[in-house]
Amino acid sequence: MQNVGKSLRLFALAAGISVSAPALAQDDQGDDGFVFGDEDGFVFGEEETQTVATSNAPVARFLQEGLQYYQAGDYESASIFFWRVVNEPDISADAIRPRAQHELARSLAKMGAWQSALIFFDQVIAVGPTHPYFEESASWVLEIAARLPGDVDMLRRVAAFAPVFPDRIEEKYVDDMAFMLGEHFYNVGELDRALQYLRMVPEVSPLYPRALFFSAITHVRQYDAQPAVDDLIALMREVEEGRSRSEDLRALGEIARISMARTFYSTGEYDKAIDYYTQIPQRSRYWLDALFEASWAYFQTDQFNHALGNLHSLNSPFFNDEYYPEAAVLEAVIFFYNCRFDEVRTAIDEFQYVYDPLRDELEETMSGLETNAQYYDFLMDLDAQTERRFDPKLRQIVNAALSDQSIRNALAFIDELDGEIRHLERADAGWTNSDLGVYVLTALQQNRDAAVGQAGQLVRNRLNSILDDLRSKQRDASAILVETDLAEANAVSAELRDELYRGAANDDAVSVSREQMYWTFEGEYWRDELGYYLYHIESACR
Repeated sequence: MQNVGKSLRLFALAAGISVSAPALAQDDQGDDGFVFGDEDGFVFGEEETQTVATSNAPVARFLQEGLQYYQAGDYESASIFFWRVVNEPDISADAIRPRAQHELARSLAKMGAWQSALIFFDQVIAVGPTHPYFEESASWVLEIAARLPGDVDMLRRVAAFAPVFPDRIEEKYVDDMAFMLGEHFYNVGELDRALQYLRMVPEVSPLYPRALFFSAITHVRQYDAQPAVDDLIALMREVEEGRSRSEDLRALGEIARISMARTFYSTGEYDKAIDYYTQIPQRSRYWLDALFEASWAYFQTDQFNHALGNLHSLNSPFFNDEYYPEAAVLEAVIFFYNCRFDEVRTAIDEFQYVYDPLRDELEETMSGLETNAQYYDFLMDLDAQTERRFDPKLRQIVNAALSDQSIRNALAFIDELDGEIRHLERADAGWTNSDLGVYVLTALQQNRDAAVGQAGQLVRNRLNSILDDLRSKQRDASAILVETDLAEANAVSAELRDELYRGAANDDAVSVSREQMYWTFEGEYWRDELGYYLYHIESACR
C-alpha cells in the first residue's frame, strides 16, 4: 500500500495539489519499492537545506515544501515542487527561481539521474558566476563528471568554474578539477594553460600519472621534445614504483613507452626508438602497433632483416582481423631498396589481393549510407554481428574504427543515456508521467538522438579517412611497381640509384641468447615466436 500511496501523492503534486512533507516522511517509512538514489554515497559536506526567505507567495511555499521533501529523502516529490518554481510564470518567482534551479538539479542527482541533473546545472552555468548558486554547483558538477567520463561536454562544464578555482572549490575536488582543466585546455588548443593546470596535480594524487602523460603530449604538440621525454620518463618511473598496480596504470606505462619511441623516431634517434618499441610486451594492446612502427625504425637504420621479421609476424594468421595495410607497402619498399624486384611484385600482389576487395567493399557500403544515424547503425550492426550479412573483410574496418578513442567515448556516452532513460522509466508512474518526468525523458531522448548523430559523424569521418588511406596506399603500390620496372631497366634517376642498398644486411649474423633457440621457419607460426623473426635478405644491387 505504501507504493500506491506514494504514487497518488506524486500524481497529486504533479497536478498542483499540495501534500504536507511531514505526512510524507511518516508514510514512507519502510517503503520497499524502487528507490532512486544514494547507494553510492552521493554525500557532500555542505548544508543540505537552507532557510527560505519568508513570503506569503504560493511559489515560495512550493520551494519550502520542496526543501522539506528533500530533507526527508523523497527526492522525486522534492523535484516536482522545485520544477513548479522554475516554471512559474509569475514575476514573484524571479527572486527564488535560481535557488529552485539548483535544488532541482541536486534532487535529480540524488535520484541517480546524472544527465537529467546536468540539464538544470547547465542553466546555472549559462548564467555564470553571477548566479547565486554558481559556486555551490561546482562540487556537484565535479562529482557527476567523475561518474560520466563519456560525456564530451563535461570538460566544458568543468571549465566554466575555472574563475573560482582553486580558492573557492571544495578541497577534495581540487586535484580532479586541476586535471580536468588541463585536459580541457589541451583539447581546445590552449596549451600553455593546459600545462599550468596539469602542473597543479600533486604527486600523491591518483591522477598524477595521467597528468604527466597529458603534460608530455602537450609538450609534443609544442614541438618541445626534451620536456616531453622528461615527463614520460617520470611517468614510467611512477608506474614502476607506484603504489598502485592497477590495469589502467600498467596500460599508461605502456602508452608512455610507445610515446617515447615515437618521440625519438620523430627526432631521428632511431636506435633509441627501437629500444622503447621492444619494451612493449606481447600482452599489450599496443604491441602490434609497436611491432609495425619498429619496422620503420629498423628500415631507417638498414636493419632490413629485423624489419622484415616484424612484418612477417604481422602477416601471421593470428592477426588476420588486424588492419595494417602499410605493412605490405613497407615490405615492398624494403625489397625495392635491396633490388629484390621479384619479391617487390609478390608483396604488391599480396597487398592488392587483400586490400583492393576491402576498398571496393567499403566504397560500396558507404554509398548506401546517407545519414549519420545510418553510419552509427552500421557500426552497431557490424560490431554485434547481427543477422545482417557482412563481408568478413569489414571486420578489419570495424577494428580500425573502434580503435578511435573519440568513437569509443561517444558510444560510452550513448550507453550512459540509455541506462538513465531505463532508470527513469522504472520510476514511480506518478513522477514519470508528471510534467517534469515527461520533460526530462524527452530531453534525454533528444540528447541521445544528438549523440547518435555525433557518433555517426565520427564513424563517417573515420571510414572516409580509412578509405582515403587505402586509396593512398594503392597509389603508393602502383608507384613502387613503376619504379621497379624502371630500376630493372636501369632507367631510374641517379639520385634514386645512389639510395639503393649495396651492402650486406648489418644484422646478417644471427645470434641468440642462452634462453633462446634458433629455428628455421617451415610454414608454421607459433605464438611464442611472434616478434622474434629475422628474415634473411641480401642486397641484389650492384
